[in-house]
Amino acid sequence: MNTNQVRIKGSDILAIKCFASVNDIRVYLNDVAIMFEAGSVFLAATDGLVLGKIKVGELECEPKVCFLPFGWLKSIKETDSIVITDGFISLNESNPVELLDGSKFPDIGRILHSCITKNDEARVSDLHPMQTVKFYKFATMLGFKNDAAIPIFHTNGDEPALVWFRGIRDFQGVIMPLYYLRK
Repeated sequence: MNTNQVRIKGSDILAIKCFASVNDIRVYLNDVAIMFEAGSVFLAATDGLVLGKIKVGELECEPKVCFLPFGWLKSIKETDSIVITDGFISLNESNPVELLDGSKFPDIGRILHSCITKNDEARVSDLHPMQTVKFYKFATMLGFKNDAAIPIFHTNGDEPALVWFRGIRDFQGVIMPLYYLRK
């Protein structure tokens, strides 16, 4: 196996996909982003109200954000194997194709930082129930059960809340408070 590559399970992509938008006019929200940061590879998706980001491997390359090639997200199966190496991606050992530029994807680092710097309290009822379910769905799609699949919400008053799981390392999530839906 090439040491300058990362192998991603199809099940990881399908799990993070539950945070992506569906049929949004901002097409970059309808996809899963592949983020390269400080020697690590992350999968991320957002619909503008919830955001999920999980580490899936390590690969030394320049920091950047890319997207899967058009049409891949709909065709990926749980048992698929995706290999990324030097800006190219292949599905189940097929011919490698170039990753798409993801520079329009939201700056997740800035969003997460804004959640961490504020420390007010909010009621759990300030979070939309249908949005919170996406985090549970994500965890169960990765095979976690019981307490490991229950999301933990650290609310920040009227600001976005941080989300994590006891059983899932290397995950970062954000959920917007309910009043964002009323704007």
